[in-house]
Amino acid sequence: MSRVLVVCNDLIFQAKIKGTAEGLGINIRLVGAGGSVQAEQGVERILIDLNAPGTQSNDLIRLRQAFPAPCQIVAFGSHVDVPRLRSAREAGCDLVLPRSSFVEELVALVNPEVPLPA
Repeated sequence: MSRVLVVCNDLIFQAKIKGTAEGLGINIRLVGAGGSVQAEQGVERILIDLNAPGTQSNDLIRLRQAFPAPCQIVAFGSHVDVPRLRSAREAGCDLVLPRSSFVEELVALVNPEVPLPA
């Protein structure tokens, strides 16, 4: 059972997230290109790259419905794609960050025992 689900197609980000999680002893499941995200028990946090396919507003709303609170959804994307970042907030993501902030906070974000930054 994975405590953290990662939706990301970027191989560099996948490796960075996976390496960080492994270093902390945290079990993650990567969902890459075209993979479907199904509701599953035990997921405490979802990290979602807004550049991945299937991350439009309607997709994020369905994701939030499939993984209600207390599961936390953290979305990250390009700082210049303000409409997409705003759309993720409106769709119910608990935290929406530009990629640079996501990388800076990765150790905390990949660990569901650490509260999300305010």
